[in-house]
Amino acid sequence: MAEKLTTAYTRKINAEKMREYQDDTFIKLNEDNPLYYPKCFFTNTNKKRCVGVYINQIVEGKDIYFEMATSMSQPEDHDRKLYCWKFDPEYKNTGEGSKYLMDEKKLKSPRVIIPIEDFILAEDLIKIRAEQKIKDALPKQKIRTIRNRTIEVEETVLIDESDEESEESDDFILPNADLDLPYSQMTMRDYACIQMKSPRSFKPWLNELIKQSI
Repeated sequence: MAEKLTTAYTRKINAEKMREYQDDTFIKLNEDNPLYYPKCFFTNTNKKRCVGVYINQIVEGKDIYFEMATSMSQPEDHDRKLYCWKFDPEYKNTGEGSKYLMDEKKLKSPRVIIPIEDFILAEDLIKIRAEQKIKDALPKQKIRTIRNRTIEVEETVLIDESDEESEESDDFILPNADLDLPYSQMTMRDYACIQMKSPRSFKPWLNELIKQSI
């Protein structure tokens, strides 16, 4: 009994040391209180590398960080790579065809078997979050669809919400399309007629202007 307690205590101390080693990485990830477990990586019957996680170690909606370790919670990977499993509510579905398996044999708590192919390296996650932060700092954009009444097509454009002047000009519609139209609604035929000075467009007013310029 005393030996088991000593082993459990040693494993706990080793796990804490492994966790402390990753402090700088967790700061970069902006994780104040991450779920971190040093785990033995193993190959299952389907020849996939996996990690076993007890049900009581999973917190709903929270990602989990893993590091490859021995059964005594000592580093097994010389590079000390840190992996992240993005929380997936589907972990509860361990039936046939699921990528998750449930191990309940001789265990006090059921254990979910998670394939490491679903993991993201922490260093990659840091880059992803940094890129997202940059995107979030950019002016917000919205998608607007504009109907071209001349050729009956729709064009989808991005409008910068911070550019009110530009947005107002895009919204502007002349009261009479038979007299004039925005530049954006010029067709290829219109352009060719203007360049060739040929009054053969489908807009009478444009043909009249072309005639006057000849």
